[in-house]
Amino acid sequence: MIHRIFKQLILATLLFAFNNASFANKNASQSIAFSTSSSESELTISCKPLNDAVAKDASWVEKCNQAALEFLIAQQEQGVQLEKQVSEKPFGMAAEFMANTLKSNPSNFEAVSIKRAFALISNKT
Repeated sequence: MIHRIFKQLILATLLFAFNNASFANKNASQSIAFSTSSSESELTISCKPLNDAVAKDASWVEKCNQAALEFLIAQQEQGVQLEKQVSEKPFGMAAEFMANTLKSNPSNFEAVSIKRAFALISNKT
């Protein structure tokens, strides 16, 4: 059963990637790098600013949260079940703290990435 969920997650991720080219283009124009990875037990989202100009403004976290929210909702629409409810800010308050800290030294943008893992519900019978 876990393998079936994992296969569904991979398929949903691929479908999302191929069916949402405009989503990727929107992220590129926003100067953030949003990515995902998954295992049999969790789905991980991560995001970072692409340059120091973006890092100077803490709004990059809002863009990351929006990209993450769109992705997670699409995953749920494809049948992926997460243990916790997805909030409006999937990266949480810690991401906002990171963005505000980065504003004081935006040249350090390459070392900054926000990440969060979501546990998957397994339908073991």
